[in-house]
Amino acid sequence: MRNVLPRSRRRVAAALASTLVALVASAACDTSSPITFASSDGHAAGIAGLGVRRGQAVSYAAILASHPAGYPYQVTDVRLIPLPGFRTPHLLGTVFLRIRGVPLQARGYPPRQSNGTRYRVHAMAGYTARSGAEPYKPVLVLMYGLRGDHLGGYAVAGIKITYRIGRRSYTADIYDGAVLFNYPKHETRAEHQRGQARYDRFDTKAAAAMGKLLSD
Repeated sequence: MRNVLPRSRRRVAAALASTLVALVASAACDTSSPITFASSDGHAAGIAGLGVRRGQAVSYAAILASHPAGYPYQVTDVRLIPLPGFRTPHLLGTVFLRIRGVPLQARGYPPRQSNGTRYRVHAMAGYTARSGAEPYKPVLVLMYGLRGDHLGGYAVAGIKITYRIGRRSYTADIYDGAVLFNYPKHETRAEHQRGQARYDRFDTKAAAAMGKLLSD
């Protein structure tokens, strides 16, 4: 028997970067928010994927680029947006990350770099963000941690955030989807190849479901 670590997978539309400052409607609790978030649409849906050993955590990026610039706000609650037809993993928590070259997914939660060291992150509670992040500059994201307890695939469409500007609260759906695929702790080469083929099929199915959800 041998350990064969699965490779990372990313399915992100090339148009995603150009939409980071696009105006996308966000739903407000009582009134329209003065800012709008750049979430994905049916033509530029982002979905990231990673395969890990069963029970290991993975972090995914929800990009918070918004328009117009200059509004301070605080995120007060985060919930997963299920992807219809797919198992929903556990949400472990969220942390803020501001970085060039945002990692669309990372092992562990809080997220770790490829060399195993943790990214410098900020706790969500009490953190004041500011609207106006742009692509190709340090981008503000919420890295949300997921874990699945069983073998096979899990998927989500993104996160729903509640945020506060002054004394008013609003909600917005951030469509940065995620695929988490759990492999056994030990695999032969043949088992790994079969598992990778299942992962490929699952990843393709989730990307199609994400596109359908956002185009309906």
